[in-house]
Amino acid sequence: MIPSKEVQELAQALKRSAEYTEMIRLRRKVMGHPRYGRHMLYFEREQARLYNMGLPETEVDVRLKKLYTEFRELLGVEDVKSYIESARVYQRSIMESIAYLNRNLEVSRIY
Repeated sequence: MIPSKEVQELAQALKRSAEYTEMIRLRRKVMGHPRYGRHMLYFEREQARLYNMGLPETEVDVRLKKLYTEFRELLGVEDVKSYIESARVYQRSIMESIAYLNRNLEVSRIY
């Protein structure tokens, strides 16, 4: 299914946001680094895999703590910390956008 023109325009508007461009800039910097780019890619894949396994929340928390411990040195690199923070800022803006759409579409009244 191809999204409507309006949804495509919304996606383009989000891609033009300062939060998105900063996150992408920092991601490219981190992922392109010869010393820790591959480690970061592996960390992100493993983190996503844990979230998508369908495990109970407590088990996910235990495994994530172990993952963070294993990658403590990588996560302490200043460029990596900046990238992770920019990703959080971008994700927060996406969540706020979804909440705004839900309020304006009165989704809560549908249920």
